[in-house]
Amino acid sequence: LHVSGNLARAQGDYTAAERLYQDCLTLRRRLDDTHGIAGALHNLGIIAYERGEYEGAAALLTEALAGIRRTGDSYGIAFHLATLGDISRARGDPAARECYQESLTLFRQIEHRWGIALVLASLGDAEREQGRYGLATAYYQESLALNQQVGDYRAAAQSLEGLALLAREADSTLAVRLFSAAAALRDRLNAPRPPIAQPAYDQAITLLRQRLGADGFASAWATGQAMALDDILDLAGGVSA
Repeated sequence: LHVSGNLARAQGDYTAAERLYQDCLTLRRRLDDTHGIAGALHNLGIIAYERGEYEGAAALLTEALAGIRRTGDSYGIAFHLATLGDISRARGDPAARECYQESLTLFRQIEHRWGIALVLASLGDAEREQGRYGLATAYYQESLALNQQVGDYRAAAQSLEGLALLAREADSTLAVRLFSAAAALRDRLNAPRPPIAQPAYDQAITLLRQRLGADGFASAWATGQAMALDDILDLAGGVSA
């Protein structure tokens, strides 16, 4: 049920994913499986978050985090904190940064580089949204460097899109290439953009298309699509605040 729910969510079928996660949660509660209960609650919280149902998502993740804290599982605590940070940020809750920082500390303690990269990408988003562009750039670029080291690019598209948003005022062509490279990566990983992130993306793409014109935009987009992964990461490293 858990894996089937993940597959349904990855394919954008939230109705099926929610049903599967609910069934999973019911079974985990019958088994009194603390880790399993927390995992199911977490996944249901992700569904609510990506639908924009932030209050419900926060309640689910708060319950999940409380359960996983009782187990003392550093990885589980860090992972749940990262998600709660995303939800808190979406709600405009200043506690988001505290969640991210505690998560990052735990991931660094256990030397979990994928987790570190994941949280750094979200911290980049948080700092960008607050106008701290230099710090955001540093977080995104560190996240991408870690993605490259471990060969796990699940957080890379998020960082590339964040850098594209930072680059759009100074270099529209660079921004389009970064957006295009992120889109190619999402297609490769079957990792669609969360609905919550879609409006900012659409707004940026519309603006960049207007600035570059149809031909200029298409040319920059094609370049980004054709780039090798190492070249994409080098391109991202050239973004400055």
